[in-house]
Amino acid sequence: MLIGVSYEISRREEILGGPEKPISDLGKKSYKRYWGAEIARYLLELKETDRKKSKGLVTVEGISKAIWIHPDDCLMVLREMGVLEQLAKGKADMQRVVVDKAKIRTWVQKLNLDLVRPVDLGGFVEGYGLKDKVEEEDDV
Repeated sequence: MLIGVSYEISRREEILGGPEKPISDLGKKSYKRYWGAEIARYLLELKETDRKKSKGLVTVEGISKAIWIHPDDCLMVLREMGVLEQLAKGKADMQRVVVDKAKIRTWVQKLNLDLVRPVDLGGFVEGYGLKDKVEEEDDV
């Protein structure tokens, strides 16, 4: 739950968060479970998964931006899920994710992950941590 609260505060403050590095083996295990559940939930909630039309493919960067988890951390979990594929030649540094919902569900089940959000967003004080446009203008 504490990891979820930390990430939600980072999301509200529009700061890409994560654990301090280097991270212990036990810490990494906890974070990987959180990251895995967040990534799996996001991918399973995607509506279109028609791979033939490239709509069943998303980038690691796209996932990272959507769930506010560092791309390197997303990449580590996605590799374990077995849902990455390399883009065509010329873009070798880009990887995309094949949204195979059955494969993702199997991985979630194997690790016994809970896909229920660990943090109730309604539990935050209204507006807590959210950036205010007036506040940003004052900083300039």
